[in-house]
Amino acid sequence: LAAILKLGDRFVFGLTLLLIATLLLVIGNTIRLHIENRRTEIEVVKLVGGTDGYVRRPFLYMGALYGLGAGLIAWLLLAYGLGWLNEAVIDLAGLYGSDFGLAGVPTEDGFSLVLGSLLLGYIGAWLAVARHLSELAPR
Repeated sequence: LAAILKLGDRFVFGLTLLLIATLLLVIGNTIRLHIENRRTEIEVVKLVGGTDGYVRRPFLYMGALYGLGAGLIAWLLLAYGLGWLNEAVIDLAGLYGSDFGLAGVPTEDGFSLVLGSLLLGYIGAWLAVARHLSELAPR
């Protein structure tokens, strides 16, 4: 049983790393598309003296909002999925004379999920903007 639990822990850790990388890539690509759509606007802002921080800020806010939205959706899906699965678990446990049931998502864990996804959105946006901002030097 300990070996199976250890295998499960490693599987979940690997899946977590994969999902974090996916979130960073998706948000980074979305921010890159927004940068490309506003290329001329960014060049004009830089021509009139706008700093890199001034250009970067709206994209960082957008990445954080994307991360916040993703975290809220993940929290809602997790809460709904556990509630839906709990019905079958209670039925199965009742067959064995047990009162076992799944607990919902604790509020602290939900807030941690949302905060973590917000930070990942911010980091993904920062990486995308840092990479593409140097390419947008005015001509």
